[in-house]
This record gives sequence, C-alpha cells and structure tokens, in this order.
Amino acid sequence: DVYKRQEAANTEYRHDSIISLLLRMQYKMGAFQPYAVAGVSRIEESLDGGTPPLTSSLSRSFTDASFGVGFDFALGETWGLNAEYFQLSDDSGIKRIGPSVGIFMNFY
Repeated sequence: DVYKRQEAANTEYRHDSIISLLLRMQYKMGAFQPYAVAGVSRIEESLDGGTPPLTSSLSRSFTDASFGVGFDFALGETWGLNAEYFQLSDDSGIKRIGPSVGIFMNFY
C-alpha cells in the first residue's frame, strides 16, 4: 500500500503552486458549449521526508505544456455544469492528468 510506505518513510509530497496561462476555444450550441484549452503551466513542488535526525527536503519548479477538452452545460443564465479532461504536465514521464466535474456561476 502506497500510503503505508509514505507513512513509514515519513514523507510528504506537495504542489506548492501551479500557475497556468491558457487559451480556451469554445463553440456555443444552445445550452451545450464544448471547448478545447491549451497553454503552459508553471509548477512548483516539494518533497520532505526522513526520520530525525536524518531528514531531507527537495524542491523543484518546471514549465510544461497543458491542454484539455471539456464542455459547459448552462442551467439558465447564471448556473451551469462543467466536465473536463485535462493534462497539466508530462514532465520526465510523470503525467499530471485527470477528469473533473463541477458547477459554475456566471457573474455577468
């Protein structure tokens, strides 16, 4: 079990920050609006671990291409639903990808 190994090694991995600049291309089809998104993301991450007095800390940052596809579905003028599949990065063979679903609110 991965969690037990992390606990035994007393390690913690975290995304310290993710900043993305993205271009979203969309096509409105009534209440349904499919889109594609592409751009770049700057990711800062760190790994802390060990058992005192033998502890270590590693951190790194990198920039990579990001892209995804999804759709919005309007539930009226203000509220809607969203589904998306997004690849945040593919750095050194480590992919940060996945689906998401959500509810959104328009402020205009």
